[in-house]
Amino acid sequence: MICSPKARDTMKFERRAAGRTKFRGSLELTPLVDVVLQLIIFFMLSSTFIVQPGIRVELPESRTTRSQEKNELTVTITADNRVYVNELHVSFDELPTVLANKAKELEKGQLLLIKCDKAVEYGQLIRVLDIAHGAGITTYGLATKPAVSNSS
Repeated sequence: MICSPKARDTMKFERRAAGRTKFRGSLELTPLVDVVLQLIIFFMLSSTFIVQPGIRVELPESRTTRSQEKNELTVTITADNRVYVNELHVSFDELPTVLANKAKELEKGQLLLIKCDKAVEYGQLIRVLDIAHGAGITTYGLATKPAVSNSS
């Protein structure tokens, strides 16, 4: 079969010395870029939906915060004045007994972390602090969320 010079130039086959033909493959980048972009979008969306487990409270903002250690004793006061000790619901009447028992389990240097909703009255926070002090807990911290900086 005789091929015209123009047809021979458009074909992607080459003749090798032994007479075999070799196909020149090419890598398509479009599907690769598509998959990479979809993975990036997936991880960006899934990372924003990670929520902190536990009781929902709207913490006040602060510019100076530190991360919570996992083994700290936590007291949470919700907007409707419910009190939780390490995610266990307790009443204000039971709180002194529960905190006294937990104070015995605290290691030296551990503190009581208080997560108080910003809608809770100041008096309720002082009441919890007074109960904690009566139970023998003298070091405590108040949980806040990092403040969003408005720098342009």
